[in-house]
Amino acid sequence: MTLRLLKYSSYTIHFNQNFSSSNHTYAKREIYLMKFIDETGIEFISEAAPLPPFSKETKTDIIDSLSKILNAVINLDTITNDPYSLPPSIKYGIEQAFLYKSIQGCNPLIIFNYPKTIFVNSLFSLNQKFSEDIFQTVKIKIGNNFSNELEIIKNIPSEVKIRLDVNGLWDLETAKKNLEILSQIKNIEYIEDPCRTIEDNIELGAEKLVKIAIDYNCRSNDDIKKLERIDEIDFLILKPSLSGSLFELADIITKNRKKIIITSAFESYLTRHSLILLASLLSHNYAHGLSTSTFIKNDISEELYLIRNGEIKIDSLKYPKKFLINI
Repeated sequence: MTLRLLKYSSYTIHFNQNFSSSNHTYAKREIYLMKFIDETGIEFISEAAPLPPFSKETKTDIIDSLSKILNAVINLDTITNDPYSLPPSIKYGIEQAFLYKSIQGCNPLIIFNYPKTIFVNSLFSLNQKFSEDIFQTVKIKIGNNFSNELEIIKNIPSEVKIRLDVNGLWDLETAKKNLEILSQIKNIEYIEDPCRTIEDNIELGAEKLVKIAIDYNCRSNDDIKKLERIDEIDFLILKPSLSGSLFELADIITKNRKKIIITSAFESYLTRHSLILLASLLSHNYAHGLSTSTFIKNDISEELYLIRNGEIKIDSLKYPKKFLINI
């Protein structure tokens, strides 16, 4: 199976409101659209979506790599060996095109666990009121004023599962003290990156007060393989579009004994669609972080699978799907 890169272009996604990741705030992000053609003349569009400084690659790295592979014939059997030394986001984008080629015109039941319902968490702001349309799993960013944050968390209905994201803002002693308090709130599902270093988070996990999730130190497929062996960590939060090989990741997550949460890094629907397919490979019913479309002002494609009441229902009858995008 081969593809040739015909052209590429950049596209700026603008957000309805700023979002933060690893102490960096984004009002917009740049993605790179890639148009490929296969040996039969069918074209496929995919996306490379680096997120500096969370991801290591720079804009220059992306442009240089895309220029290097422009008009090159890329073989799926060899791309996993990375002969071009590609940045992770481009490698994911190329394999995303191969993924869409592999399911074009066929029944995806052969590849993925269709039909399937995928649960999704909502992003809950500390300054918003809790309402009936909030999903049954909410993610809340905390770490700036714990006493005020704690009062808000306590008022969330007990039937709603709570995920707390500290973004590594606590030192170890502060984290231990706060987790002791949070352990009394039984509907907390996990706390994400309470401390910055993996060593501190492992120490917290050993105390078994609140389940620990890792995002910041889980940036590549190699990171996932290492973290999988650490018993003190309960959840791994994956941003697949930044981690490298899509097909390698699919193999890793289906064999991983950790609870894997697939998360969007505010990419376009081109990539979010592939994230939904990855999430369908997982057998658990934990919610995934895929409800980012409402934050995007100018997405490049219509939603194939809409989120309703915190659920995405995958319907194989909607295939084959061709993204109508001009680049």
